[in-house]
Amino acid sequence: MNEWTRQQPGAGSVDDLRYAAGLRRSKAETLRGTTVPAVERAATAAGAQWSSVTAVAFTGAVAATTADIQNLVNSLEIDAAALDRYATTIEQIAGESHALEAKARGIHSDVGSWNRSLDRLTAEAATPGAPLGPSSEIARVDDLLEGAASKLALIEAQRDELVARRESADRECIASLTGLESRGQLGRMDAISTETTPAAALALLAGLSAAEIRAALAMNPNLADLVARAAPEDVAAWWTGYNLDGDAGTPASEHLALIAAMPAVIGNLGGVAYWARDKANRIQLAAEIKAAKADIARTRAEAATQRPYAVNLELPQQKLDALLNIKDALDTRSGVERQLVGLTDDNPPLAQIAVGDLDSAENVTYAIPGMSATTADMSGWTAAAQNLYLAQHAVDGGTAHSVVAWVGYETPPVPGYPDFNFGVLHGDYADTGAGNLIRDLEGFNATREGRDVSLNVVGHSYGTTTATLALYRSDLNVDAFVSIGSAGIEPVIGTADSVQADTFYAGQAQDVIPQLEAGNGDQWAWTGREGSGRANPMDDSFGATTFGTNGIDGDPAKNPVTDHSTTMKAPDFGYLDRRTESLSNVAFATTGQPERMSVQTPPQMTDTQRMLLEGMRGPSL
Repeated sequence: MNEWTRQQPGAGSVDDLRYAAGLRRSKAETLRGTTVPAVERAATAAGAQWSSVTAVAFTGAVAATTADIQNLVNSLEIDAAALDRYATTIEQIAGESHALEAKARGIHSDVGSWNRSLDRLTAEAATPGAPLGPSSEIARVDDLLEGAASKLALIEAQRDELVARRESADRECIASLTGLESRGQLGRMDAISTETTPAAALALLAGLSAAEIRAALAMNPNLADLVARAAPEDVAAWWTGYNLDGDAGTPASEHLALIAAMPAVIGNLGGVAYWARDKANRIQLAAEIKAAKADIARTRAEAATQRPYAVNLELPQQKLDALLNIKDALDTRSGVERQLVGLTDDNPPLAQIAVGDLDSAENVTYAIPGMSATTADMSGWTAAAQNLYLAQHAVDGGTAHSVVAWVGYETPPVPGYPDFNFGVLHGDYADTGAGNLIRDLEGFNATREGRDVSLNVVGHSYGTTTATLALYRSDLNVDAFVSIGSAGIEPVIGTADSVQADTFYAGQAQDVIPQLEAGNGDQWAWTGREGSGRANPMDDSFGATTFGTNGIDGDPAKNPVTDHSTTMKAPDFGYLDRRTESLSNVAFATTGQPERMSVQTPPQMTDTQRMLLEGMRGPSL
């Protein structure tokens, strides 16, 4: 309550009180407007993407908080009314107190004047031979002073009444606002400011119930941004803290509230369990697809009233196509679970899809793509990840596996008409991608703190440039790094020993000339290395453990790689196609079985290369 005294029973800022009341009404209105949309989003995503049991459980859990939030709305409105009443009472008390103070000052002024007159009259009356006049005048002044005393006594009584009214108003307001404590710790949300740290934001949320979490996030838009910047280890401790009173792995109602309230944040937040990130990202994916379709429809409608050539649908359509491809990539293939563990709002969006349960896997591999890979073909990169997953399971069946199709950075395009972008020959894309990969692997490690898990990274093409830069910069507890079809390793790294992985493996198909020798080997990896001056991890001086990719004669399960890609249609084979020597060796490398890997046999020059070399030498004499 505002500080006040007996002399100033109306002290306090009425404006501040009314502002606080208005703020609570505004928060109540915000909560009222967010409750139904959150439930609708959850229901839409659940019905479209999840199993019926999970959908019903999640939608029910989110909907169950609606009544609690309505109670919070009612309480906030009650608080606002109480603060308004309190402000009005203080305003009235202050007005009456000021009037009494003014009256008292006037009486005290008169009393002072009368006392001076009394002193003068008393002195005159004491003079020998003084007339009787002063005596009668003294009596009159005494009567005035007595009347003034009575008036001052009445003012004090009236002041006591104002004090009693103020005390009563304080008690009434306190009684109304004590409900805030009974509703939990929402009052702490007022402490959020530009100086609040991400760790402090997590601590503020930690003590709230599911309904309070949704309320706090609705009333404090900056809170979600603070959570998004929190360190993975802090997030992991905060997230698992909600399960302390329940069974391990059982979603708490607070988890479900966080997913519904800020899916875009939870879906990409390092340290959060991957089942939750999957559910959050599916909600966000459904919302993004709906928004992209609406954007295209709106643009087409505008085109009807404008010149058609002034309307460009290329970018909105590009984003929608990528989002739909991500959705398609989530369809379960071969009965293997898929989780959407990363999704951004870029155009095209970045995404990560785990093949297998990323929360329970004992062996995890992140697959990093290279040149021209985008989520416009998320289904293709996820298919390559599943090929590796199935190959791992075939050679290490007693272990739970997961392979993450990680399209977590913008990759350089294939240079050529109409986009002569030669970014593949430079390190800018790799520099950004390395930072993103470090962040995501740190997030993974935070979720597995204290648990035994094997972590591996596979890079293809320019993805080897990106991944090795990340592992050079940070120790991420990686067991094996596997390079396939490398576009080259940045010179700053030097040798395999500088890459912070227990073992560095490298495989490279036969180098062939683009166009002229299509279908005979890798036509692009060597051009990326030669054009950039980056190191070839296959060179003996680099120090990697090399393995075979060019096929084993007579073995139909060990076909040679015939293209730079990871997957191809028959009769060609990419680095991660089934029934290739390459995929078999990558599976052995990422499951800790190097003794089963086949060695690299130095490829011979092709007939075309031999003919070109002889042509450059000229006819022999």
